Amino acid sequence: MLKLKASGYINNNNLYVVGVANTAFGAIPFAHMEPVKGRCKNGPIVIGLEQRNPSVEDAIEDSKDIILNNILKEKIKAAVENLVERARQGDQNAIGILCRMRKNAAQRIPRAVFSYKYAVEYCKCKPINDLGIITIAGDSIQTSTACNSPLQLLKKTLAAIKNDPKKYASIISSHIANMDPDILKAAAIFIADKIDLVSEILNTVKKQNGPTFIDGYIGSEIKDNSSKVGFVVGYAKRLQDFRTNGRLREFSPQIAWELGE
Repeated sequence: MLKLKASGYINNNNLYVVGVANTAFGAIPFAHMEPVKGRCKNGPIVIGLEQRNPSVEDAIEDSKDIILNNILKEKIKAAVENLVERARQGDQNAIGILCRMRKNAAQRIPRAVFSYKYAVEYCKCKPINDLGIITIAGDSIQTSTACNSPLQLLKKTLAAIKNDPKKYASIISSHIANMDPDILKAAAIFIADKIDLVSEILNTVKKQNGPTFIDGYIGSEIKDNSSKVGFVVGYAKRLQDFRTNGRLREFSPQIAWELGE
């Protein structure tokens, strides 16, 4: 239920209403001016209590729908901002909702049109720290500095969130899924050099990927997105373990055998 706190003031036959709506996305302030059709005294009024002047009561009633509609728009904007930021971190549910929003907007569904237009405007106003291409449900917005390769984009993204390691798992999952198989080992080596693959990150990556996720899978045909992520994360983790314990057989039995270990 939407909870409103509002105050009113009459001045020169105009009703001024200001207040705050408590929503799931935080407090949303609002303000509205409504003409009073009739003579009334200047001064404060208490919104929510019956007024002695019918003209003031009518102005309050006329204000309600407009105020609630404006609050709804602000709630939608807050929800869209939340979706965009979640999608930027690889949240598949958020990406799916944005895709549905885009389809509904194409069908001229009013709320979807408003929401999708605001999503695009939000991305233009708040790009991802100059990381190249921002994609919102199929629409690409080119920023000033484009990345030349998926691996370069991964490097820039990880560098941008180096102070927020909780986002590492989502970034790894979303970026590696779009890479060609021939650069997966390079991505694994880079991740092994830059990220401490603790159990929390590894478990989160596994949860974010489908049943085809195979931790450490190595093969010539790695086309499934989950298998790509599994290969890169597994390879990077084994490389980190080898650097720590020096046991080559645990990193690659084949290499160990060839070197006579």
